[in-house]
Amino acid sequence: MNPIQVLILLIAMTAAAASAQGISVFRRRCMLKRLGKQWNMHFAAGDRLCLADRIAGKLPILGAANVAVFDLLFQTDESAHHYVFTVEFGVGVVRGKRRRCRVGGFHEAIARGDVPCADCALVLAPENLCLKDAYEYVHQALVTGTTPASTV
Repeated sequence: MNPIQVLILLIAMTAAAASAQGISVFRRRCMLKRLGKQWNMHFAAGDRLCLADRIAGKLPILGAANVAVFDLLFQTDESAHHYVFTVEFGVGVVRGKRRRCRVGGFHEAIARGDVPCADCALVLAPENLCLKDAYEYVHQALVTGTTPASTV
């Protein structure tokens, strides 16, 4: 193969990988929008509400850093704001850092004050659930008001 053919092959492989990633993101967001409609919640792909800063200290994993929130489902009713989202954070200091991804959620009372999330309890889905099941797990825990025993 000459260099031009190698270049064309690499460009084609990169385009195929980017297309596959785009399709995966599109399918995930469509699934989450359907769940949001089912639960009368709104969907936002990014962290429009700046939740990452508010939940960083509530993560039960020691040393969690660089917290990011995305794929946010949110709703406001008469008494509270409800959030279900994917949270991604870094873990590890000494032997290498790794990114972890979990589905979490919380609800907070509608109030005006300095610290809106001071008394909210963060619910995280178990790591072994698929994305849809994890969102349903967290939503169910928030709706029923009980924290299942396996919540970390």
